[in-house]
Amino acid sequence: MQQVSMFPNGEDLPLFSGTAQRAKLEQFDPQPDQARQLHLGGCPICEGTGIVRTHPGPNGTKFCFCEAGEQARKEK
Repeated sequence: MQQVSMFPNGEDLPLFSGTAQRAKLEQFDPQPDQARQLHLGGCPICEGTGIVRTHPGPNGTKFCFCEAGEQARKEK
């Protein structure tokens, strides 16, 4: 039985070439004067909706503890 080549024209990807891939490890070094990117939706838990789904079903929604959650709690 003969093995069929996946790339008959020799255009092997590094994954299939049989050689180890090389990687360069760079140390993450943030500068203290760089501005941090904040979450655009307000609250990262409910994304500004005030409601968090804990599990499927009618009883699977809870109110978040952020300002949007307090507002949603007052509206219901």
